[in-house]
Formats: sequence, C-alpha cells, structure tokens
Amino acid sequence: MPTFEYGLQGFGEVGKWDDWESSSDQQHKAGPAIFGKLPVGNH
Repeated sequence: MPTFEYGLQGFGEVGKWDDWESSSDQQHKAGPAIFGKLPVGNH
C-alpha cells in the first residue's frame, strides 16, 4: 500500500441539474493528480 499514488482526475460543469447547458457551453477539465495517505493518530 504505497503512501502516494499517481492518477488522473476530472471535473465537469454541465449547468443546472434540471436544465443542462448545450454541449458547447459546458466546461470539463482533466489533469494529473496525486493521492495519498498520511497517518494522523492511532486510527
């Protein structure tokens, strides 16, 4: 179980939940990410 792992993460904005924007007006972003675990106490 590595402390840090590399990956990809994406986010998107499609508009209001009941009235989506047209696909040309939607915003989507993706990029590299680092995920990790750090010990914080006895749990």
